[in-house]
Amino acid sequence: MSLASDARVVTLIVAVLFLIAVELGFRWGQRGAASGHDQPLGTTIGAAFGVVGLLLAFSFSLSVTRFDARRADLVDEANAIGKTILRTQLLEASMRPQMRAELKDYVETRISFAYAGAAAAARAPFNRHSAELQRVMWQLVMEDARKDPHSTMTPLFVQALNELIDTAEKHDASLAALIPLPIVGVLLIIVLVSGVLLGIDFGRKGRRSPVVQLLFAVMLGLVIGVILDMDRPQHGLIRIDVSPLENLRSLLNVQT
Repeated sequence: MSLASDARVVTLIVAVLFLIAVELGFRWGQRGAASGHDQPLGTTIGAAFGVVGLLLAFSFSLSVTRFDARRADLVDEANAIGKTILRTQLLEASMRPQMRAELKDYVETRISFAYAGAAAAARAPFNRHSAELQRVMWQLVMEDARKDPHSTMTPLFVQALNELIDTAEKHDASLAALIPLPIVGVLLIIVLVSGVLLGIDFGRKGRRSPVVQLLFAVMLGLVIGVILDMDRPQHGLIRIDVSPLENLRSLLNVQT
């Protein structure tokens, strides 16, 4: 299963796995009780769920921080593109229509890039097209600069174009920065081990609470699902607002 799956799917899978772990532990605990082995598990269970809570808090904080950073990077990129669009007025009149046409294509490409989210394979074609458009725009502005080497206007456009390129790279880097898979794997393993320990305790006591088990399983599943959903935006319920980039279409229409 891809970690970019919908949070609801992740919640269901984690909850089911946790309930299976508890059931396995319950049967194991019953065998231990029948054989007379009845060591106390309260401290061990408390410590295990303490580690679960610590990892969940760490992972949630990390995903929130990166989600906010990605949203800020998208806004920064939109601002940089908007500045570049406005500064096309500084170019020679004959150069403006072609530069605006390239910028229009660039805006559509970056919108598609933003919707692709954290999936590197989905972003790759838009990254390649963005790089090609950046190269074309750079060549155009260099041609404009050669026509008037003493122009004080062209350097201002060059500055904006440089910022456009830099923010695109920063946005791509922030989308590629995901919670490492080993952390996700360790978190899942500890959750399942904690479920087994809880089941063993239930088995040794000879009773269990299905409702409590189900609620706890759903709670763990929801938290892990939200963490992964927020860490991999545009693929589930939690999405980054792309409207700052989409609003550039109207700016291009005004400038045309």
